[in-house]
Amino acid sequence: MQLSGSRRLQDAIVLGYQLQRVSGKDIDVPSCYALAQDELSFRIPSADETSTSTRETDDIEILHGDHHNLSDTIGFLKSLMELHALTSIRNSSQLHSRESLAAAAMFNWEEEIIVARAPGRFDVMGGFGDYSGSLLLQVLIYIYP
Repeated sequence: MQLSGSRRLQDAIVLGYQLQRVSGKDIDVPSCYALAQDELSFRIPSADETSTSTRETDDIEILHGDHHNLSDTIGFLKSLMELHALTSIRNSSQLHSRESLAAAAMFNWEEEIIVARAPGRFDVMGGFGDYSGSLLLQVLIYIYP
């Protein structure tokens, strides 16, 4: 059964609310979210992996600023490197997710890529959630094929 986009958004909002409001209880995460996490296998490295990840980002030339050993920034740079590797691999025997291939095609790898870190998170209405105290929806949004 294929659910409409508005229904999936409603389900995601309700799930985000439940995950925040239920204390001491685990809520089952829908299989579509777990499946997307398994397919992409992108995750933020832990503090123990930070030094390893820092060495892995040495192939990137940082023109201005620094990643300051922030795990989310290092994780994003590592994800960019993995996407760039997809464009240089010509081996068709390896299977890659459609999302990864589409994401890799979005970048012009010959040009500079500007990476900036936002000062906060946005709420559903587009306001700064970290500063307004509003609820944030922190769930993976899975797009069905």
